[in-house]
Amino acid sequence: MILSSCSTYFEEILSGITPLQHPVIILKGTPFWILKALIDFMYAGEINIDQNKLPELLDVAELLK
Repeated sequence: MILSSCSTYFEEILSGITPLQHPVIILKGTPFWILKALIDFMYAGEINIDQNKLPELLDVAELLK
């Protein structure tokens, strides 16, 4: 539910899923730390990463908009 409300990318993927289904979503080429940071942001509304990693994170965030 959080993923769908924060990301149109996830909303489109998950819109046809029933509550009984448990899909696995693989984002090839996306490092774990980026996914964790973005999911933490979706839940907490804040993010804490090194400034030099920000461009890579923003690239993925733009894709998942």
